[in-house]
Amino acid sequence: MRAGQKVGIIGLGGLGQMGTRIAVLQGASVFVAEKKEQIWPLAKELGADGVAGDIAAFAGEQLDVIIDFAGFGTTTAAAIETVRDFGTVVQVGMGRLSAELPTGTLVFKQVTLVGSRSGTVGNIAAVYDLFATGDLTAKISPITFEEIPDALERLRKGDVDGRFVAVYP
Repeated sequence: MRAGQKVGIIGLGGLGQMGTRIAVLQGASVFVAEKKEQIWPLAKELGADGVAGDIAAFAGEQLDVIIDFAGFGTTTAAAIETVRDFGTVVQVGMGRLSAELPTGTLVFKQVTLVGSRSGTVGNIAAVYDLFATGDLTAKISPITFEEIPDALERLRKGDVDGRFVAVYP
């Protein structure tokens, strides 16, 4: 993404929070879709220009890029429907491992759909630089190894705000 672009973020979990903040720091206008209304204020704190329960709420914004950190199939389909003509949808989340996509929209709008599991070495170095300056922080919850099963259950239920980090005692 580049300064001046309009970026959509789907899912304000741990990665979505970082993606939102990085996009803001890069000079993008950011619009967040998050089902859990109780964390909508966090999107604003991170610098988002708008937040709603569904990315389709931002269809009029002509989003250049939408990054789907949720990946529930329906979220990916909504991203394809919402992104501007010739826009890009980046699939990161894997809430479901398959999806039914609106191929007519994909073709007629000439949307680029890209999967991503990580960035380049340069991308990662740039993120570390943002951490070093304090412009980017990660919301983490330290847990012990014994707490991992409970943490996984909380993740499954969608009852997590940020990232779990297992620590040695």
